[in-house]
Amino acid sequence: MLRGDERILALLADLDEHHALALHRAFTAWLLGYLIVELRAMDDAPDEPDPAFRIGLHRISAQQLPHLRATATGLTERGGPETLAERLDALLDRFG
Repeated sequence: MLRGDERILALLADLDEHHALALHRAFTAWLLGYLIVELRAMDDAPDEPDPAFRIGLHRISAQQLPHLRATATGLTERGGPETLAERLDALLDRFG
């Protein structure tokens, strides 16, 4: 873990300490969020074409989790490397 932090801080060495630490924290928080959201196991039945069934919503009352039901299709789609790069660029642009 420390080696990863060292690599990130080395990449940010041209920035003053305040900005380097802010960008390091933002990147680390963003990366952890990306890993939790994009790489978590969402598929209960990967071969099921219906996203609601794929993530197991058929086992829960229709009145429960209305927001999850409404966004099931989007949640089961993975962004892939292109989305990762786009979102990382957007984060870094904030520190421009």
